[in-house]
Amino acid sequence: MQKSTPLPKIPPHSIEAEQAVLGTLMINNAVWASICGNMVANDFYLNSHKVIFSTISKLATDNLPFDPIVLSERLKRTSQLEQAGGESYLFEIAASNYSIANIEAYATIINELSRKRQLLNILEDTSNKCYGEEKSDSIINYAATGFDAKVSKLFNDRKKGLVSIDLPSLIELDIPKKDYLLTPWMAAQSISMLHAYRGTGKTFISLGVAYAVASGGRFLNWRAPEKKGVLILDGEMPLKALQDRFKAIVNKGDELAPVRLISPDLQTMQMPDISTIQGQENINQHITDDISLIIIDNLSTLARSGKENEADSWDIIQAWALKLRSLGKSILFIHHSGKSGQQRGTSKREDILDTVISLKRPPTAKEEGAIFELHFEKARGFYGKEAEPMLIKMVTVNDKNTWVIKSLEQYELENILELHKGGLSQRQISEELQLSQSTVCRRLKTAADSSLYSSKGVYYE
Repeated sequence: MQKSTPLPKIPPHSIEAEQAVLGTLMINNAVWASICGNMVANDFYLNSHKVIFSTISKLATDNLPFDPIVLSERLKRTSQLEQAGGESYLFEIAASNYSIANIEAYATIINELSRKRQLLNILEDTSNKCYGEEKSDSIINYAATGFDAKVSKLFNDRKKGLVSIDLPSLIELDIPKKDYLLTPWMAAQSISMLHAYRGTGKTFISLGVAYAVASGGRFLNWRAPEKKGVLILDGEMPLKALQDRFKAIVNKGDELAPVRLISPDLQTMQMPDISTIQGQENINQHITDDISLIIIDNLSTLARSGKENEADSWDIIQAWALKLRSLGKSILFIHHSGKSGQQRGTSKREDILDTVISLKRPPTAKEEGAIFELHFEKARGFYGKEAEPMLIKMVTVNDKNTWVIKSLEQYELENILELHKGGLSQRQISEELQLSQSTVCRRLKTAADSSLYSSKGVYYE
């Protein structure tokens, strides 16, 4: 009986995963940042998909969109549209409504199957050598060196998946000490947010942070261990106003790391939209190796696509921020507070944030100008006194800004003692200062225990 010829085995691949990645990229250009460093065209099995991905990569490098229309036109110009499956195929896979959230999972499937195909090629090459005319010593030498090197490179250089470590190894592991741009709250490779109502000092604080980081100096109770470069992306402040504010901050003779500013008044075009891939790429050109901190002031003017209250609208910016963090950068987002006093829009933003700072005008502040409470709503990696709220007031002396700082507890205590000295009851003080009666009682007890209050009235340390 004649044996049938076995059918050739098809190399491992997933057409569906490849279509999902390409379709998602075409409809949501911003997700390119989350996979561009982990994939190459040859990871795709179908030649048409290799052509499409390669063209997307070139368009992204040129800071151009790669929706089906632009992609189709580029493929026509390079005479590759037919190789890519035709214009109708591009629109077909782009219209499949794949989930943005799953693109990294699809990419992992493609990478895994690509490695398997590469391994099969290595094994086939070794097998051919065994059937060929090479001497056995040469084959053994290849197996011991070349084969091992190729497999090692394949599975180590592009290793994916979970990695675990046992406890003794963890204890002995030499982990570099965390670096800081501004102690105690802005670590290197951190993502933070400062939010407040309009006119509550957001830009004053952000510029103070920028100058401290660039000069290796101090601002409020915070210190910069060394000079680091800063890029400020300002979406609304007139250039003259920024100039005046920096003049009130900069000290002659201070040596600074690079400080660069992108302002609407400097542009002949619209400011970039950070919720689009093209907007992000335009900004990326200015994030050079000497820049460690990017300040984005503010989300309302610079993230114009999507809706603030929709979590999916944040995904594109989040992917970009995480990519910048992986490149060693820190990001400080400036944002507006909502009616509740929390940052405006989706709470999903806070998931990746290391620090969240809010500024609030004291409800009973009699002084005019920049005076506000500063609260750490989220503090990752620091606590205790370093994370306590403070009362800060800006005072201008000889055209230079200086800051008066008190703990919020001290500020409340001073106001309570002043009203108490005036004969108000605890209930009246509570209503006047918009504090709970228990807080008023506790502050008065603290004052009595520490002799801060005497028959002469208020004593200031």
